[in-house]
Amino acid sequence: MKIEKFNYPYEYIVIDDYLPQDDYAEIVHEVLTNHNKFSSDHLGRERTHIFTNEKNDTSGQWQFIADEANIFDEKYLIDNFEVHRPYRSLKKAYDINWSKPGHQHKIHAEAKNKVLTAVTYLYPEKATGTLLYDKNKRLVTEIEWKPNRCFVMCGISDTTWHSFVAPIDSPRVTLVTMLLRDKDDVAM
Repeated sequence: MKIEKFNYPYEYIVIDDYLPQDDYAEIVHEVLTNHNKFSSDHLGRERTHIFTNEKNDTSGQWQFIADEANIFDEKYLIDNFEVHRPYRSLKKAYDINWSKPGHQHKIHAEAKNKVLTAVTYLYPEKATGTLLYDKNKRLVTEIEWKPNRCFVMCGISDTTWHSFVAPIDSPRVTLVTMLLRDKDDVAM
C-alpha cells in the first residue's frame, strides 16, 4: 500500500493498492457478476447500497466488502484531516457505484451530510479518474484512474469541487466508503 497526502486544491489522500489483491479481485468479480441487482438513481447511475443503517448490517454477499473498508473511521478522520465538517456522531455507509458508459457527473461539492468520502476505483482497467477543481471551479488536477486506487477527501461546502466521467465503452465502477453525519448536524 502506498499512501500520499496532498493539500491543494484541498486536503486529500491517494492510496495505491488499497485492498489486498485477492479481495480486490473478488470484489470486482462479484460486482461484474451481480450488477443486475443495482438500482438506478436520479443521476443516471446505477448503484447498490451495501449498507447505510446504524447497526451496520450488510446484505449477505457484500459483507466482505464492508470488512475490507473498515480503516475509514473517526480516528482515521482526526489523524489525517485538519479540516472537516463538524459532527456529533458518525455512521459508515458503503455504495458500489456503477456509472453507465458515457455518464458525466458534472462538477459538484460533496453532499452536506458527508464528512469523509473514500472512492476506490474498481473497473475498468483504463478510465478517466476524478477531476479536482479549486474554489473558483477551475480544473486543478486529476486523480488518475488506476484500479485499486483509493481517493479520500473530506467534503467542505463550496470547496471540494470535483467531477468524473465514465468511459464511452465501459461502465465506471467504484466502491465508495462514507462517514456520514446526522441530518441534525448538517446545520452546524
